[in-house]
Amino acid sequence: MRKAKVIPVLRYTHVTPNGGEENCPPRIFAKQMCYLKKRGFNTISSKEFANFIKGATLPRKSIMITFDHGFLDNYVYAYPILEKFKTKANFFVYTGLIRDGNIRTHYRSDEILPYCPPNAKCKAIINSGHPENVMMNWNELTFLRDSGLISIESNGHSATRWDQQLNTDGRLSMLEKELELSNSVLKNNLGINCEHLAWPNGYFEPSYLEVAKKKGFKYFYTENAEGVNTTDISCDTIYRITPNYRTFTGFVVHIWLVRHPRLLKLLKKIGLYNFFFPPDVHFEPQETIDIID
Repeated sequence: MRKAKVIPVLRYTHVTPNGGEENCPPRIFAKQMCYLKKRGFNTISSKEFANFIKGATLPRKSIMITFDHGFLDNYVYAYPILEKFKTKANFFVYTGLIRDGNIRTHYRSDEILPYCPPNAKCKAIINSGHPENVMMNWNELTFLRDSGLISIESNGHSATRWDQQLNTDGRLSMLEKELELSNSVLKNNLGINCEHLAWPNGYFEPSYLEVAKKKGFKYFYTENAEGVNTTDISCDTIYRITPNYRTFTGFVVHIWLVRHPRLLKLLKKIGLYNFFFPPDVHFEPQETIDIID
């Protein structure tokens, strides 16, 4: 078996047919997952990734898929696609926005689907005090955990940007309390001893790492796409890329380049990386959601 030297880590947020920012429409997401399956990529869990960093052997074409925040569309649209292609993924959730509730329908059911709004409307609904309308609930996360395909990890307890708090000592104290709370909530509701943390809003400082490590976290996921994940990377800075949504060819080239770091470095050096791979693409709502049949 040829061994993996580099593990690309993909970062998604929304998978909804209703448009908006930070969104990979279901039809495009399905095509991407189908490509990974047909091309023989080995999707891995957070535990397998941790073992890779420690020196374990993985197949050469291994890749990690992550989702941030815990939006409902991850369950309604993304999970059925992942399940169809037997693709592993890792959901990092804001534990403070997860509520109790009944399991809702997802795309592969025959019932009416819950509305999964675009990003801006999700934020407005959360700010109005009703995160349960746009976020997954504990029963849905339990279902995903038990599927054998999905690992649940922490995105923190809230979406607070701690660098925007005025008092340095105060923000570190609150960060410590939030991370402790996030870990205990995951333990109490899902039985998870969480060691993996995706920083809220992708932002962190060295002092944050010290606090998080005190609370048991060991692996830290950024929104930084400027590096590659090899066996000798620091667990303090795990790089993630937001896949190219504009074209299918762009996605294929993006994945190929991330697995060939010298060429990727050259593309960045000559200033063409963001030209080919813009950080975000806004999609209008799709007229159809016939995505995986």
